[in-house]
Amino acid sequence: MNAEFIRFTTEDKLILQGIVYCPNNPTDKAYLHIHGMAGNFYENRFLDAMAKELTDNGYAFMSINTRGHDYIADFPIAGPEEKSKKIGDAYEVFEECLLDIKPAIDYLQEHGYKEIILCGHSLGAVKVAYYMAKTQDQRISKLVLMSPPDMVGLTEKENDSDKTMEAAKRMVAEGKGNELLPGLLWGWYYLSANTYLNFSVRDNPIDIFNTYDKAKPSLLSEIRIPTF
Repeated sequence: MNAEFIRFTTEDKLILQGIVYCPNNPTDKAYLHIHGMAGNFYENRFLDAMAKELTDNGYAFMSINTRGHDYIADFPIAGPEEKSKKIGDAYEVFEECLLDIKPAIDYLQEHGYKEIILCGHSLGAVKVAYYMAKTQDQRISKLVLMSPPDMVGLTEKENDSDKTMEAAKRMVAEGKGNELLPGLLWGWYYLSANTYLNFSVRDNPIDIFNTYDKAKPSLLSEIRIPTF
């Protein structure tokens, strides 16, 4: 197995990073991994085991950073001038995951991979399900969902969720949507008021794995490929 650090550019000109682990023998099969909330392409220790197991079985393994990596991150913008944009988990817009996943798949296709499995962990599982339901990307042969969460249900179960929702709505109404909420979501995550509402309101695009209403239709019904 050998590994290569890579960079690729999204349609809106953000430069993202990742790593590709390749087996010792040539292959046209690849497995693309999308990290979870505030994650990145290297931090979870299970990625080491996945890279070894997949390359041992003839797959290249690609793990990338999305625009939601880490709590707050500066992203270089492609172009002649040195510019950047501050995003990361705190300022993420869920629907923009489409802009991150597609160029990673483009990269694999351009490098000769014909069988591509798409995988997401935690919030990444919601993202890859949304991507496939929305794009029906024919280049993806199979989908793997690792610990997919009910994002809206989880935020509703949080202590003082009503107060947090009221505070977020008030901040947005006052033009302070990009400011961070005073408390941490689940005692762990820093979120702007805009991102909190994007992640926490019923019927938003992120609301795919709902458990609060099991009869409610879900975008999952739009996925047409084998899914684990």
